[in-house]
Amino acid sequence: MQSTIQPRWGRIAKGSVVDEAYLGIHDRFKDLPELTPRFGYIDESGTRDYQKVMTVALIVLEGKFSANKIHHEALNSLVPHRTRPETNTQFLASGMHYCDMSKKQRSLVGLVLSRHPIECFISCHYHETNETSHAARFSIYTKLLITCLEEALKTHRDLVVTIGQQGGWSGYCTPLIKDLQNVVTAASGQRGFRKAKFALQSAAKPGIQLADFYAGATRDHLLTSRGGRSTTPYDLIAHQVKEIKVQTTKNIPKEKG
Repeated sequence: MQSTIQPRWGRIAKGSVVDEAYLGIHDRFKDLPELTPRFGYIDESGTRDYQKVMTVALIVLEGKFSANKIHHEALNSLVPHRTRPETNTQFLASGMHYCDMSKKQRSLVGLVLSRHPIECFISCHYHETNETSHAARFSIYTKLLITCLEEALKTHRDLVVTIGQQGGWSGYCTPLIKDLQNVVTAASGQRGFRKAKFALQSAAKPGIQLADFYAGATRDHLLTSRGGRSTTPYDLIAHQVKEIKVQTTKNIPKEKG
């Protein structure tokens, strides 16, 4: 069974910077020619059983260099007085990883992201056991990734998608991309012509680090909202999240073997 969690809107003040950013998202995508490729980036958070919930985020940006520009702006918000290139490179490798950020840093980055025309598709799975094998967890991850892609293809006809590499990526790259291309083929049959290109890249790449932020912030939101608390980073980007698709064990293919 698949359910949907709708983003919360109550905390976004009408007329605020975040509200204006939200109102401009769909208009700016609408102005682009129909077959202009959009650029997507995918990353995950919480793949281990003890982390309680796994989230996969697919963000869609307007242009080829949008991720670099937004990432640079976010980086400047964290380290406004960067002067030495070696310092920039060192921070780039770790500082934009959501789980390594302080609460203040997450809020700063969330505010930067909230100002840009970013669309985000989220899928999540609540872990039900502490004994899931690696193969089973990867099956769950694949299903979440496919769900995000299916949702994005409902509104986008041409995507260039970059996926964050996981350990042993060279072994699963080819079958994973084949599965994703099958999703594109199915979407073309259901909704008209669709096309997409896929590649796997290091988690240090700007677009992947941005997707990591959305996956991490949403995961925090799902965990803390159960206790009635608010997660500020998610509140800042909630207007960009189309919806959160929740996968249960019944939706996940059984492990082969």
